[in-house]
Amino acid sequence: MLTFAIGDIHGCQDKLIKLLDECRRYANGIPTKYIFLGDLIDRGPDSRAVVQTVMDLQAHDPENVIALTGNHEELLRASDTSHGLRQWLANGGSEALGS
Repeated sequence: MLTFAIGDIHGCQDKLIKLLDECRRYANGIPTKYIFLGDLIDRGPDSRAVVQTVMDLQAHDPENVIALTGNHEELLRASDTSHGLRQWLANGGSEALGS
């Protein structure tokens, strides 16, 4: 089994799709595991699609798709306070909201 570790997607769905295509091409039919190292959201134009893509991958193969929380996801959790919300928005949260 091949394992691919993928980090810091930051809302860039087009790049994620290209990377996943390259991983599949490289694997050439060998079973694969994907470990997403966090920072799926913020900064890029399409956080929503990135999260949906990872969720779809997990739904299809839950044992071989692992998504860890990064600091940008932690910032989102902390956004329930005014200070936390300002921190999240300043670090790309406004782009995530826009998607």
